[in-house]
Amino acid sequence: MKFDETLKSIFSTRPDEKSKDKLEEEKSSQKFDQWVELVVGDILKKLSTQKNQYKYAVTCHITQNVGAPFCSSTSTFWDIATDSYVCESFSTNEIVCNVTVFGFAL
Repeated sequence: MKFDETLKSIFSTRPDEKSKDKLEEEKSSQKFDQWVELVVGDILKKLSTQKNQYKYAVTCHITQNVGAPFCSSTSTFWDIATDSYVCESFSTNEIVCNVTVFGFAL
């Protein structure tokens, strides 16, 4: 399975309902670091069940949903035939979460 297909299958499930419930549970600024750990941990757990030849890097940005723009940029120098990345976002009335997963062939 190609890297893009692997990640699309993982992201097709969207965040676990458990993760979404926890994200909605309490919306204080002190919880943001815990939410990031939860989201990244869930993604890495799913990726670890894949039997492929990739190393992964996961980034997660969570902000309050106040209508302000969020801008991010990525530049890579890698083998475009084997390495790739996928970005996904989800939001609630209170937060916006942007996740990027990078896959690097071994």
